[in-house]
Amino acid sequence: MPLSGRVNLKVNGKAVTFPLSDLLEGARAEFVRGWLSEAVHVHCAVPEEAQILEGTFSGPDDRPAYYFLRVRQYNEQYARPSPITFRGET
Repeated sequence: MPLSGRVNLKVNGKAVTFPLSDLLEGARAEFVRGWLSEAVHVHCAVPEEAQILEGTFSGPDDRPAYYFLRVRQYNEQYARPSPITFRGET
């Protein structure tokens, strides 16, 4: 999505729009009906270059192996993708 893009949501019948450029700066919130308890919160957007993980791996042999990846983000939250299967080269 280009920086000029917008995130458009419909929450409980109310249309809410957040510019991507604002979400890259931080999270945004909008009250749905004016009550403090009824709101939508959109977390900050993460730049594409911060989402890429590259590397190499060497296993002990050619048998299939299953690994679990855990990634700690800058804000101390964790991301855990599905298990990853490595198979030996054929």
